[in-house]
Amino acid sequence: MDQPFGPQPSRRRTLQTLGIGGAVVAFNTATGLWATSAEAAADKAPDNKLPRFDGSLHIDAATRKQYARDYGGIVHEYPLAVLKPGSAADVRRMLVFARRHGIRIVGRGQGHTVFGQSQLLAGVVIDISSLRTIHSITAGEIDVDAGIRWNALLKATLKQGLMPPALPDYIGQTVGGTLSVGGIGGMVHRHGAQIDQVRELQVVTGDGRIVVCSGQQEPDLFNAALAGQGQVAVILRAKMALVRAPLRIRLFNLIYADLPTMTAEATRLIDEGRFDFLEGFSLPQAGGLWIHLLQAGTYYTPPSAPDDDTLLAGLQDVRAVMQAEDLFFWDFANRVQADDADVQLHPWIDLMLPYPAIDGFVAHVERTLKPAAPGDVFSILLIPMKPSLFTRPLFRAPASGHAFGFGILRYMPPGDEQAVSEALAYNRQLFDRCLALSGTHYPISAVQLEREDWERHYGAEFSRLAAAKAGYDPDNVIGSGPDIF
Repeated sequence: MDQPFGPQPSRRRTLQTLGIGGAVVAFNTATGLWATSAEAAADKAPDNKLPRFDGSLHIDAATRKQYARDYGGIVHEYPLAVLKPGSAADVRRMLVFARRHGIRIVGRGQGHTVFGQSQLLAGVVIDISSLRTIHSITAGEIDVDAGIRWNALLKATLKQGLMPPALPDYIGQTVGGTLSVGGIGGMVHRHGAQIDQVRELQVVTGDGRIVVCSGQQEPDLFNAALAGQGQVAVILRAKMALVRAPLRIRLFNLIYADLPTMTAEATRLIDEGRFDFLEGFSLPQAGGLWIHLLQAGTYYTPPSAPDDDTLLAGLQDVRAVMQAEDLFFWDFANRVQADDADVQLHPWIDLMLPYPAIDGFVAHVERTLKPAAPGDVFSILLIPMKPSLFTRPLFRAPASGHAFGFGILRYMPPGDEQAVSEALAYNRQLFDRCLALSGTHYPISAVQLEREDWERHYGAEFSRLAAAKAGYDPDNVIGSGPDIF
């Protein structure tokens, strides 16, 4: 389709200062701003009154400023208001109201996005993190609100000796946040992405309906919500698989003489199923050198213990510098902590490349990636994958036997606009190079993309997403940062 699905009056509209005194009770259809009781009385529109919320609607400048940034610190879009829902019904009420008045909304968890994906200029941000109830835990399944963080979920399941099969590296994110893009980490080579563990969702569609969907019940909506970047519906609740959890993990830090040896080893270990956790890094050193590190972990619960000789047999690492450590599983899962986003910018990019094309791609990055300003530091993350394990259609993995997630984890001091521009331009070059190598995009990146780029990203599945958008959000009420439509 060449045209957007509906009018987008507020996405790029200049936001006026809200000089409101008294309680906000309505939306002024003449000004496009929130109205007090007196202003509402003067507005002749019969349907302008706000619904009654179980939670709270915030229009104060301090709250709006807080939600006008995310972890990336690069994009700043001031919302018209922030809804902190007290129930699923609140989300539906706001979507119905927003659709009626031409207001756009975006769902947000912890705001751990890097390029404004959880922001919306002159729209309403719905902070799903206020919905965080664990409804039930059984031996094989958990039923939770989408606003719960993975760390809170994991604490609860570990008490019963259970865990999700796959976790992200940073478990401070919300369930709804990772399910909107896929959810990957060092466990995906065995279990697929987090969205592959989802059995059922409860969502609010753009046309204001609360719908329960699954692979059998409204599967088109189910598949559009998982890795759909919040373009069709807001995820409220999810039922997901659980497996037995270990008490501990033995983690081996393996250094390789070169990248091709490391990636070849990782693909072999995937096929052998030797380790539960696999994740690689390319770490810059002085003089333009790079260290290639593969972290390989195996789970266990005492009194049983791993056999190191068996696990390490035949590996091609530089054994003299190998290090091993034993960790409680909780400490390992919670190893990544978010830094202070107020003092760092994060122009990250995340891609997925087929093997062995990843080798040449990373070699190019190692040659060309340079600090754009003093204090600009970075490393490269490599996540071994087996694409056949990814079952959800909107999760766009390379069509190869093995692949690697690729990410540049970049930390940049604020205040240098030229350095940020250079980083974003470099990201765009890598995006194009990746797609030319039959790679794909893991859509959480700081890279400027247009409609045609998203069509390239989704390929044959774009029509599926477009049909779901037209069917479940016909007025284009939901407009998260990518704003594909």
